[in-house]
Amino acid sequence: MSMVATLDPLGSDDRFITGLIPVGSSDSGVGANEVAVSARQSRLGIEMRDSTDYGPLRAFVEGDFAGNGDTYRLRHAFGQFRQILAGKTWSTMVDNRATPEEIDFEGINGRIQVRQPQLRYFPSFGRNLDLLVALEDPAPDVTDGRGVSQYPDIIASIRRNWADRWHIKTSLLARQIEAEWNLDPSISDSKIGWGASVSGRVGFEIWDEKDNILFQFNYGDGIGRYVNDLEEVGGQDAVFNPQSGELETLEVFSGYVAYQHWWQEKLRSTMTYSWVDVDNLDFQDDSDYANTDRAIINLLWSPVTRIDVGGELLWGRRENKDGTSATARQIQFGAKYRF
Repeated sequence: MSMVATLDPLGSDDRFITGLIPVGSSDSGVGANEVAVSARQSRLGIEMRDSTDYGPLRAFVEGDFAGNGDTYRLRHAFGQFRQILAGKTWSTMVDNRATPEEIDFEGINGRIQVRQPQLRYFPSFGRNLDLLVALEDPAPDVTDGRGVSQYPDIIASIRRNWADRWHIKTSLLARQIEAEWNLDPSISDSKIGWGASVSGRVGFEIWDEKDNILFQFNYGDGIGRYVNDLEEVGGQDAVFNPQSGELETLEVFSGYVAYQHWWQEKLRSTMTYSWVDVDNLDFQDDSDYANTDRAIINLLWSPVTRIDVGGELLWGRRENKDGTSATARQIQFGAKYRF
């Protein structure tokens, strides 16, 4: 369950979506001074594991109730045999081990956290080194055009662990972005997109042995839909030039840095700062998304192992291409029971 109090215009009353902060909008009351109580983020999953003569076998299906009208929505559905995975799950670029603990259901604006169908191969090179290579659903998301999926996105990642306290993951992405122009569907264009990501978890034992720093830095050209905030806004992989009909990709830099401190054995806080920066093109509208910032601090308590309760304060800012900006604040309280 989450109880969300939105203090400023935001465009969403139950999540903190920085990309939807209205800038200079006449509809300034959207989401302002409203309270929402929800349990739609609850998840239910089924997992099966078995051993065969040829190696381990696994199947997993999970969903939540965040569909329209609190209907069940598919999150994961995949099968795994030995070192091959096929189905829908987190993109190979996602690093769940570097995810800060938060209450907000939306998640960090600058984080890569897309789930999509894929075919993945993940051989292990020793106990602490893993290679992951995948072909994933391209689903190009462009402005003023219809994305055409022709070739899968190619992603390769290397994951390295040290003594369960240190963790680094690097990822590379290559993709083709193709789309048909809305103004003239007979005109189509394609561009090559690429991206790189570095993320990790570092033990920080100055005040408590369980304290840690988590981070992710993402940079690329034509990777907008992989970034949480840009996926929510839409159309951020590429934009059609209204004069020439040429498709041009958008350069993106995003990321976050978080610090978690344990006050006591059952009490901890996480502070996170995150950002998204889009290198706008000259022909884009002045009101188009340029960058966002997001900062949170929370306090979480686990009276028993399976229960988390706590509160969180969030602040965000959106700036448009013309330099105009607006900020928003939200307070969230949450309770989670794991079974």
